[in-house]
This record gives sequence, C-alpha cells and structure tokens, in this order.
Amino acid sequence: LEFYGNGTDEVLLKKYEYNNWDDQNLKVLLIGNSFSEDSVYMLRDIAKAEGKEITLGILYKGASTLQQHYTYSQNNDTAYKYMKNNNDSWTVTENATLLDGIKDESWDIICLQQGSKQSGMSSTYGYLDELVSFVNTNKTNKDCVLAWNMTWAYQSGSTHEGFANYDNNQNLMYKSICDTTYSQVLTTFSFPVVFPTGTAIQNIRTFVGDTVTRDGYHLNSTGRYVAAYTLFRMLSGQPLTELKYAPEDIILNETYKNAVLEAVNSATNDYFNVTQSSYTK
Repeated sequence: LEFYGNGTDEVLLKKYEYNNWDDQNLKVLLIGNSFSEDSVYMLRDIAKAEGKEITLGILYKGASTLQQHYTYSQNNDTAYKYMKNNNDSWTVTENATLLDGIKDESWDIICLQQGSKQSGMSSTYGYLDELVSFVNTNKTNKDCVLAWNMTWAYQSGSTHEGFANYDNNQNLMYKSICDTTYSQVLTTFSFPVVFPTGTAIQNIRTFVGDTVTRDGYHLNSTGRYVAAYTLFRMLSGQPLTELKYAPEDIILNETYKNAVLEAVNSATNDYFNVTQSSYTK
C-alpha cells in the first residue's frame, strides 16, 4: 500500500500490477481514440518477443471523450471502428458499437482514457462513473479488471487547438493530467490498474529531448516504443531488466536501452513525478 496526496486529501491506494499473464493469452480491450492506438501500437510485438501471448482490441473513435463514450453507450451508437489483433494482423470492423467490442471476447482487462485535450481538466470527468458502470454491467468475464491509460502532454509548440486549455505549456499540461488522474480516477477505486504512459513519455523526454511526437501530439516510433513497454511492464507485473524487442526504425545502443528502461521503470514506480534521465543522449 502506498499513499498519494497529502493532508485531508490523502487517499490510501493499492498500487496494483496485473500479474496473471504466465500461461494464458491475455485479452486487453481499449476504449478510446488515436492515443489508445499509439499506446499499444507495438505492444503485441513486444509481448511476442518477451514470450507472451496477447489479444488486443481497440474501440476507436477519433478524439473521443468520456462524455461521448457514455452517450454512445446509451444510444447503442455505431460510432466506432473496432480493431482487433490476435494473430499478428489487425482486423477492422466499421460501424461498431461499444457492446460489439465489449462482448466480442472474455476480456481480462478493459482500459478507458479521456480525450487528450480534456485529460487534465477535472470538469470533464462527470460521466466516468456511468461509463464504468456500463462496462462492468456488460463485460462477459466477471474477473475482468478496469485499467486507466494516463495520456501524455503535447510537445512544446504544438499546434493542437486543445493545447490552449493549458496555456500552451507542456509542464502545466503534464501536471494537470497527473492531478486529474489522481483526483478524478484513482480516488474512485474503480481502476486497480493504471498505465502511467504520460509520465514515461515525460521521463524519456529528459533523454531524447522534446522529440517523441510526429505532429506535436501523436507519438512517433520512440514515443510508441516507450508507451508500449510501459503497458507491458504493468501487465507483466515485473520491473523491466532488458528490452527484447526493437522496431526496425530505431537504433538501440546500450545507452538508449538503459534510458528507456529507466524511463519506464521510474514511471511505473512513481506515477506522478518526472525522473530526470541518468544518461546522456
């Protein structure tokens, strides 16, 4: 057990790591948007290299928010592109509903997240409890647990219109995402698993610089690599000691490997604080 917060706002929370991935094909569904896709883009390849089997699903609606997901759930709206990978290739079903994805598999983990530009705005989390209730009511595996994907701050100078919500300041956006994840997500006790993706991205920025996006907000290969290994670290339940997978477009020297290991392990040990890299680029 670890404490987050202080004074009257202190909440006792158990840092839970999903560690039931020894001999099974882990099934993970993400309900989200392009940031969900970025987070798991390399996860299946990583799992395969690490000797693990995983089935991935993404209910994808671009720039979707918690409020939109809840509205779609109530109307059984065919708003989603449902992407699934369980054999090294993605299949895509257009015009899918939330229920189409939720009931397609006996998922072990179902992951939610907020739209990126609202992630650090506590006022936008009003529909979270209702969405959690909908997922829990309709999941087909009673042992399925919910996870939360903590998204990342935009690159400094990003032209994304949502950056104005944070005075176009990366540090303010990151801090706001941390504060909101704590106050609006962890304190609900609905999410035993948290993927501290935003902190891992902020950590690796102290090594490679502010160069982990391809357009100012979506991740490039380096960002996707760090994000996917962050999810793998939390799902495997063990600190990383080596990186067995690398995409073809990244040259991994020992310094780079160590910096990624440090960024991921530090984020999963401390969800809400940046760890300065020990390594020089």
